[in-house]
Amino acid sequence: MSKYVRWFKELHRTDIPIAGGKGANLGEMFNNSFPVPPGFVIIADAYKDFIKEKGIDKKIINILSAVDVNNPEALDKASKEISEIFLKEEIPKRMDEEIIAAYSVMDSDAEIIKSKTAHELIHAGRDPMFVAVRSSATAEDLPQASFAGQ
Repeated sequence: MSKYVRWFKELHRTDIPIAGGKGANLGEMFNNSFPVPPGFVIIADAYKDFIKEKGIDKKIINILSAVDVNNPEALDKASKEISEIFLKEEIPKRMDEEIIAAYSVMDSDAEIIKSKTAHELIHAGRDPMFVAVRSSATAEDLPQASFAGQ
């Protein structure tokens, strides 16, 4: 089993803590023969390991600790700084390899996929293949924390 990737067939509705609500529910539907195409989820541990390994967690804490939460402009500036930090960092090799392997399984032209990094594939859109990317905090999908639809 991959450390950072779970296929829909490996997920069930109880997997919200690792796959988020959308990923867990796609797994549940896939496993109950709903018309869901094969796919995979990059699980929460990938994010946790990525920010820890790259020291992003400390950078985020430093940025947010200096922000006046009542100042929308300051919050916007902090958000942009944090986004830039994420975009500048390379995905660690072991994560990159797992994500590339998962993309390769889904695409008939696996050689094109293997020539890219996971970062390039995620940001490529329809080229070399069309995928849906959805990201949310796993906790935001829990009933006691959800603000969806409000």
